[in-house]
Amino acid sequence: MLDRGKENSSRPKNLRDKLRNQEIIIEALISEISNSEEEFKLFKFIVENKKISFSRNYSDLVALFYLGKNRKFLEIGAGEPIVGSDTYLLEQKNFWTGIQIEPDLESFEKLKKLRTNSICINAAIVGDTDSKRYFLNPATMRLTTKQKNFAEVKTINMNSIIDANGKFDALFVDIEGNELSVISSKFFMEFNFKFINIEMIWNNSKIFEILTGYGYKQVGANFSSYSGWFISGF
Repeated sequence: MLDRGKENSSRPKNLRDKLRNQEIIIEALISEISNSEEEFKLFKFIVENKKISFSRNYSDLVALFYLGKNRKFLEIGAGEPIVGSDTYLLEQKNFWTGIQIEPDLESFEKLKKLRTNSICINAAIVGDTDSKRYFLNPATMRLTTKQKNFAEVKTINMNSIIDANGKFDALFVDIEGNELSVISSKFFMEFNFKFINIEMIWNNSKIFEILTGYGYKQVGANFSSYSGWFISGF
């Protein structure tokens, strides 16, 4: 039979151990960023404002920290319109305006209905000279040239975005491994983004190499999870 006294006495110890482990992690993180006043201020800003964030990893707060209000964004691979969105807080509470590009028709219809302050485009971004037909795998949200009963998607390149919409302050890009097609565009530098949020699960080192080669500086790398945050002109 289980000794209830032993069971109860073990619980506080386990809880203390768990809390202590969390403290060690937090202390290690703070020591990592304490050498940079800017990084520490960013970390503090995220902690203080995390309850108002809609982003999965606080990318909206990072953009707000560096750029403030009344900015213009380009979001490629917008996904859900509100929960998990990197731009909803910026648009709804901080007077940002922007373009949202989303290849999935179901997600696009939600965006068009709920994000009425944005211009929504149902398309996928491809390379500058890419003229192949693409289809969208709904299970992985990745583009493929193999139909397999997938829906064909309209494709556009970075140059067409510039021609139609002008310049932007910030770029948010999450397109399941196709991020290099955006930042490798020969038109990319014409945008002169001040802030970039880019998914770095795939092609991490290559993305870092390209963006730092363009003169961007990565920030918050110690706590940015799967995203890369890059700034320019600060």
